[in-house]
Amino acid sequence: MKTWLKTVLGAATLAAFALLVICIVLRPSRVHNAERNTRRALTLKDILNGTFSYKTYFPNWISEQEYLHQSEDDNIVLYNIGTRESYIILSNSTMVCISIV
Repeated sequence: MKTWLKTVLGAATLAAFALLVICIVLRPSRVHNAERNTRRALTLKDILNGTFSYKTYFPNWISEQEYLHQSEDDNIVLYNIGTRESYIILSNSTMVCISIV
């Protein structure tokens, strides 16, 4: 075989392999549909219309073993990673009363 043919076949093989890897890595995530209890592919439309959004989680570390965070129901929670215990420091009802005043 000629050298240029080997080069072309090698480049084509490499391109096909790269395309396969890209397809696997960029495979669409799945979105959980609570109404039907099913999962489907995530689309750009889901992101643009607000069906799907990400949630960040930034704990406020107060020591090497403990951090504070706001739970999904808006309570301020102290979590100890050593004991794996959590305590509600400030309830969401208190937060509502404070914001009204």
